[in-house]
Parts: sequence; C-alpha cells; structure tokens
Amino acid sequence: MNNVTITLYRSELNYLIKYDTIRISSDRIINFSFIKFNQLPEQQKVSFLQNSLPLYEQDHEVLLVEYNLTLISYDNAPTLEFKGISSIIPLTETGAGLLSSKLNTDFNILDPLDAKLYRAFANNRSNILRFKSGQKLCSLYNIPIPVNDFIHDFKQATLLQLNNTCLTGNDSTLAHLIDFNVTPSFIPEGKIEALIKSACVGMKKLNKKVEFITKSAFYSLVIKEQERLNNLSIYQAINYIEAKSDVDEASKKGFDKLTNTLSENAKYKNAFRLFSSFYYLKKEIEKSDFDLSTPKEDILEIIHFDIETASKVLFMLGYTFSIQTISKSLQSFSNNELLKTKKSIYLDWTPNIIKEINDPINSEEDNQELIEKIIDPISKQKYKREEIENEKPVEVELSVGSEKEIQAIEPKINNSADTNNGDLFSNNPEVNSHSVVSTSSKIDFKNYKEKLVPIRGSNKLIKALEVKLKDGNIVSKDIVIDCLIEIEKYKTKKDVHTSFAKDVLAVLYKE
Repeated sequence: MNNVTITLYRSELNYLIKYDTIRISSDRIINFSFIKFNQLPEQQKVSFLQNSLPLYEQDHEVLLVEYNLTLISYDNAPTLEFKGISSIIPLTETGAGLLSSKLNTDFNILDPLDAKLYRAFANNRSNILRFKSGQKLCSLYNIPIPVNDFIHDFKQATLLQLNNTCLTGNDSTLAHLIDFNVTPSFIPEGKIEALIKSACVGMKKLNKKVEFITKSAFYSLVIKEQERLNNLSIYQAINYIEAKSDVDEASKKGFDKLTNTLSENAKYKNAFRLFSSFYYLKKEIEKSDFDLSTPKEDILEIIHFDIETASKVLFMLGYTFSIQTISKSLQSFSNNELLKTKKSIYLDWTPNIIKEINDPINSEEDNQELIEKIIDPISKQKYKREEIENEKPVEVELSVGSEKEIQAIEPKINNSADTNNGDLFSNNPEVNSHSVVSTSSKIDFKNYKEKLVPIRGSNKLIKALEVKLKDGNIVSKDIVIDCLIEIEKYKTKKDVHTSFAKDVLAVLYKE
C-alpha cells in the first residue's frame, strides 16, 4: 500500500470522523509511510516535522495519521476521507493517553514518536520561535541582532535550561545566568538585585554557594550604597560600581576577578553590564505584564552608550520570553489597521548632565575619572576636565557640561583588597567611613531663609526645606535641588533650568 504520513490537529481528526471529509494544506503531507519515516536520520525527521506540524501549545493537540495516498482527492486543496486512514500516531505518551480515552477503542492507535526525536523537534521549534522573538524585540528598538557566535552560545545555554540539565563549572556563564532564575532572601529589591545576582552567577560558575557572596567586599559596597544605586538608572548604577572599583585600587583586584569570571576571560565583553542589565530589564518587563515599553528609558540609555550590549540584552530577553509571551506587546506597536488604538515608541534619547562629584577619598583626578566612567565609559562623549573647570559657579552647580544633565552620583566608600581566598572578593572587607563632602557651599538654614525672603515665590521652597531638614539646620546644594524638584521649580517643561532655581542656588555661592 502506498501510504503517506499527514499531520492533523486533533480537532481536525474529530471533524474527519464526524463529517467523513476535511480539506488540509499540502504542506501537512510527509511523503513517506510512517515505517519509512522512522528509518530516516533524526535531523531529517526533525526537518519534516518542523515543516508539516502546525503551531500548537499542548502536545496532545496535534497528531500524525498514516493515510492511503491514492485516496487523497483535490477540491482546491488536498481532501481526506475517513476511509483513507490506516493508523493514528500520537506525538507523545501524554497524547497517547488522552487519545485512547477519547477515541473509539477500535481504532488502530500506534505507539507515539520516539521521545528523543520529539525532544529534538521541540527544541528545534522552540529555537525558531525564540530567535524570531529576539529579532523582533531588537527591531522594535531599531538595533541589529548580535553576532552569530553569541546567538549560538545563548541558544546552547537555553537548551540546557529547557532540558533541565544540572549545571557545573564547565558550563558557560550564560547557562548559569539563565539557570539562576530565583532571588534569594539575602538580595534586596531594586537595581542592586540585578547587580548582586550577576555576582552570584560568578559564584555558581566557580562551583561555590551563592550565599558566600554576602561575605564579599562587593556585597558590602552594594548594600552600603543601596539607596544611591536604586535611585540611579540601571546603566548608571552599573557604571558607578564599575568606576568605583576601577578608581579604587583596594577593590580593583576582587572586582576584576568577578568580571573575568563572568566574561570567561574576555569571551563575553562587558559581561557584568550585560548580565546586570538582563536581570533588571527582565524583571521590569515581567512586572508590567510584558509591556516592552515599560523600561524604555533604561533601554534607550544603554543603546545610546553601548549598542553592542544593548543588542545582546534585547535579543536575550526576546529569546528568553519567546514570541508567544511578548506578541501582544509587539503587536500593540505595529500600527495594524485592526487595532483601534495606535501606539509607538519614541526612540530619541539624550543623556542628562551629571552633577559634580567631590569624594574626599579620591584625588581630584580620580573624581574626574569617576565622573567620566559613570557618564560614558564606552562612547567618545567624555566630559573633559577643562570644560568643567571653565564653567561659571552657578552653572557648575546646575550642570557639569553645557548640554547634558543626569542625577547626582556621589561615591562614599572604598573597599579593601581581595584576600586571595579563592572567592570572587574579600571575605573580610574593610570599608572606609569617610563622609561625603558637598559639591557646593553650605549655609545655616536661618541665614539662608532670610536671604530667600526677597526672592519672589520662595515661600514654597522654604516650607519644603523645613520638611526636608527636620532636625538639621544646614542647607546644602543637594538639599536645595531636591526641594526644587519636589516643588517643580528646578526645570521648565523644555528641560531648561528656571531663573528661580538659579537665583536660590546663587545664594549659596554668595556665601
């Protein structure tokens, strides 16, 4: 008998049994009998299944039937009749169990596909759908996908997770990144969650318990700076830790050990930034019910300064979520006529200007280096020291550069060196308890209030300062700026400093 193998939805089989005839697409037909199909090499069988099986979510939704080729007729498409079916083949044992309980017990139901073959097919289809998802997410933000070598490595890392493989130190840090999908109780929420989880990936790569990270100088630094880091963007938070560790020789050794471990000795460029960005953006998107525009500002900032890392992060996110998870959000930005509401992502983004950093721990040159590293360690848009020095006093207080403006980033501490105990960082970090020196003059609140009275509209600022100072009585530039932001007098809607802000800040310098 000249038989072929045909893929059907289970619902189509039900209609074929009930109505005795259905039409199908020609690509559902595999031109081999099931016996001959089973004799083909595995990769060829996977290819045939990929090309013929329609999309489905549960393995019992689709099945194979062996059909008499001579009984296929054509009515604008191949048409099947019940009498042409010689056997039914489930995809899996689960499908076999459900079919046997629902169909006529007199039907000839064969054993399901070989479990290894089905797993190879499922992995292949998953990769195709995940690749499409990563590609579309990169396209949404108008950046290219990563190079093929990285995509191949991430695919292999994902396969280990999908197949529930127990990882060892021999597996890639990408595999450990995907596998470490929990947040232990010792990791606080916020930006620092992503930073610490990235360090935990390094611990797992070294076959060490992730709890040991709590004894490290890195952990102490991040916890100490928790409030500051959580108030920065993820890009700035990462750069702060990187820059602080680089400027401070005491902690450089331990941090270099971490970054070398994560990058697998430079195989994965900027791995700490890559992994931390991945963890943070993944959680932000998940919390927003997979709205891909939720972390837009963070994504655009990474794209602006480090498009290679951005490309990898977005592809990884799309590949991890897969298309069925983010398709709704992607479609909402498609401008399809079917949609009643049109949405778009405005992709223009420019960096803000950073306030001056004055850390008594470091030299003036080190502080300038820290500013540059936090603002832009990748691109050529460095803030030159002479540009900062040439600014007028009041303008320095409002901005370091002439065009850009970002939040205050003020380093507090240095960590001691790694004690070379085999861990990523020192087990007994020594944190220098230096205080932060204000970047501007300070003034007694009573004196400052008296000088504000002649300035029109200062009542709101005075009230905000009273709340902010509470038990304190010293006014600094940072406190004034915070209050100006609260009362919406710091900048105009066009992102220009108000004359009121300049006047009240100038009072500090006149002192």
